[in-house]
Amino acid sequence: MAILKDLIYIIIILVLLASLYHWYNKEPREVEVVKTETIRDTVTVTVEKTVFAPSELVLDTIYVDSIVTLIDSASCFYEYHTLANKHYAERTYNDTLKNDTSAFVSLQSKVKGNKLTYQKLTYRNNTPTVINALRYKPRLELYVGGELSIDGVQVAVMARTKRRWLFGVGYTPQSRSYSLKAYVPITGKQ
Repeated sequence: MAILKDLIYIIIILVLLASLYHWYNKEPREVEVVKTETIRDTVTVTVEKTVFAPSELVLDTIYVDSIVTLIDSASCFYEYHTLANKHYAERTYNDTLKNDTSAFVSLQSKVKGNKLTYQKLTYRNNTPTVINALRYKPRLELYVGGELSIDGVQVAVMARTKRRWLFGVGYTPQSRSYSLKAYVPITGKQ
């Protein structure tokens, strides 16, 4: 409790010191005036100019009648309105900077009141993409089939290699016999 009391006294003393400092700085102080002298130098440049004067001086009085012209205020307002609309209209400019097989680059700008308000750069890569698609051929292609002959029905399984050779195994249920088959291609490559 004593520490809290001491802390309150310290805060009150700090507030008093701050207010005294503030009051002291409000009083006007002496202002130091610094005078500077500006030295100006005049440079005179003489330009010689030849003026031809007429030999006789003729004085004549010219009377001009005042010309009154009527101003068509509607047409003036129309012209002003047209020019203002042209000036404050938003104009869009599309500029193609590059357009070939490698890339397409265009710039779109919007101008309103002689100020650039919007600008967009569009880039598209036109480089052709070449995909080398290799067809995957398995080492063996398997076939299941059957054969109908005078002896009966035969069920067979055949395998085809990459070189197009065919090997097969067959089974005939009526005679309970097995057969082995092999075929070699006689036409050219596919």
